[in-house]
Amino acid sequence: MLYAGIDLHKYYQLITDINDGGHQVSQVRLNNNRLLVKNYFGQFTESVKIVVEATLNWYWLVDLLDELNYHIVLAHPKKLRSIVEAKLENDKISSFMLAQLLRNNFIPEAYCLSPEIRALRDLCRTRLFFVRQRTALVNNCHSTLLKHNIVAPSKGKLHSSSGLAYLKNPDLELHEISKLGLNCKSDLIKILTEKIKSLEYKIKRYCIEDEIIKLLKTIPGIGDVLSPTIRYEIGEITRFKSHKHLASYSRYTQKIHQSGRLNKHYNTSKEGNAYLKWAFSEVVINAIRFDKDIRKCYQRHLSKKGKPVAKAIIGRNLTTVVFNVWTNNESYKGFKVSKKNQSN
Repeated sequence: MLYAGIDLHKYYQLITDINDGGHQVSQVRLNNNRLLVKNYFGQFTESVKIVVEATLNWYWLVDLLDELNYHIVLAHPKKLRSIVEAKLENDKISSFMLAQLLRNNFIPEAYCLSPEIRALRDLCRTRLFFVRQRTALVNNCHSTLLKHNIVAPSKGKLHSSSGLAYLKNPDLELHEISKLGLNCKSDLIKILTEKIKSLEYKIKRYCIEDEIIKLLKTIPGIGDVLSPTIRYEIGEITRFKSHKHLASYSRYTQKIHQSGRLNKHYNTSKEGNAYLKWAFSEVVINAIRFDKDIRKCYQRHLSKKGKPVAKAIIGRNLTTVVFNVWTNNESYKGFKVSKKNQSN
């Protein structure tokens, strides 16, 4: 068997092949062209096992190799860096080391979603991107108005039809040039709002037959928008051994290092899935607002530990609820706070 390590870049890739004994068989640099990759691996008569690091542009290559029925291993970049630390690093060394790690079964694997699930996940992320861009524009409009001592009406939002009409009001006491800038921003807000509504409709249509989404929507705070986000960011619940692993992936678990008398807690705000953390944060807000039991639990922790910790406790327990509902394939049956989850 041959083991191929691919160091993938934006315009090219460097491939190193080694045999069972760990000796280099070939090393080649190819442009990122489907036909070139197909022809290169097609020349080998023996079976080939391939590793690709999950960099920004891995989708097309992994899908191509999968279509050609090669054994593909997707490497986790962060975990891989913790294993391989070299003072001298270049494309040839990186590619060779990937192949060697693959031969010795030392590759930390990243979870690989199916192309369809991946596309739906990216569609949900696109919607969120548009929402954040719209929010930035709305905040910028508020800033422009405040600079001229104008406070926008408290009722309604500036991205609503009444809010956009207010921004277009010719009677606003602004300089004509300032009005021009405000009108341009309001036009963009209107376009983004239309695109957001269109995406929400299409996502809902694509997900209408998904049984997991139907189950997730039985949980307080999870509706038409957040259910597909949680569903497709997770992919398959079987990838998590327990609810604790899901909570960690959702950024609700602190990293602790203990050695002798040393006991350190580390910030994990950049570990795990940022989109999933955002989704559960929104679920927490909705659940507190609409569910009596969750609101009561939140208020109890709020008086003792403050808002951030109280919300974190609710969020951590909601990850457990999602895990149980999905794993047991049953609807939501009530909210219970685990004693182990009562600390941030």
